[in-house]
Amino acid sequence: MDWNYILNKGKNSRKDLLIKLYVDYGPLEMEENVKKALEKIGYNYMVHHWSPYSLNGLLEIGMGKSRILIEWHAGKKESILFMGEVDSYDVSSFDEYISSGNIESSVLRLMRNQY
Repeated sequence: MDWNYILNKGKNSRKDLLIKLYVDYGPLEMEENVKKALEKIGYNYMVHHWSPYSLNGLLEIGMGKSRILIEWHAGKKESILFMGEVDSYDVSSFDEYISSGNIESSVLRLMRNQY
């Protein structure tokens, strides 16, 4: 696997990052705001696996009543990448987080450490 290639893909790397979004008991407005935030920067929505170059892993966004939680699952390991408190109308901290590229960086760091 060529990590430099993955790290240097820039905006194209986002096309490889597929997000599974669980809405546990959060309000519909929050789900819609998260969808818009994801679509705005080109993330795929409601796809089950992110597996670039045959590395199996699952990136999940869990939504509760007042929080958004992103977890990366690979093998038996789970790592929390982001936890943010939100309300039903404001996902600005999450929007800023996914726009920053921190998800990709965190997942790639975890994958390098694990594999």
